[in-house]
Amino acid sequence: MSNRKKREEFLKASARQRSLNWAALAVVLLLVVVGAFAITSSNRDTAGPRRFEPGNFNVGQKVSYQGKVVDMTDIPNQVAGGDIRFPLEAVKRSGLIFTLYDEGRVTRPLTAYVSPEGRLVVAVSYCEPCRSDRFHIEGDELVCNACGTRWRLNDLRGISGGCLEYPPEELPYTVEGATVVVPEVPVRDWQPRV
Repeated sequence: MSNRKKREEFLKASARQRSLNWAALAVVLLLVVVGAFAITSSNRDTAGPRRFEPGNFNVGQKVSYQGKVVDMTDIPNQVAGGDIRFPLEAVKRSGLIFTLYDEGRVTRPLTAYVSPEGRLVVAVSYCEPCRSDRFHIEGDELVCNACGTRWRLNDLRGISGGCLEYPPEELPYTVEGATVVVPEVPVRDWQPRV
């Protein structure tokens, strides 16, 4: 093989190696960017005030609100032993309840309803951007009475309106017999997101 052919082969091999090196570098950089995004996203989720997991009690049957408009029914609650208590039957019977947690210096409006899937949802009754604490159900949607923003009842994902990113924030709870029990601490410590 002549020197010229050897040189051409060497240059081709070098070019292929450089291409492979650039491709490998691009893959490594892509992995670094994806990893950094994943880390910063998970840090964003835990930043700010502590958020609590919502409850997952299922009433044992699906509920249909199709063709209905359900207004809030005001009910009382009892606060004792670090818990806020109200009857599950009132939620099931009314469809959508409003109850006011009022312990001296802290007042928080609360709501509860049974989703179409049958899950009990307990939340702070507050549309933060427009500052409304009243809602109603239309079909399978929760609707703010002030701004008209709509969220899906099953998961409170925004559908339409100006306050999509701020549905009533779900709260942890348990059900003891016929009573919904909401820990007082997350209600008392709750702060608007905006």
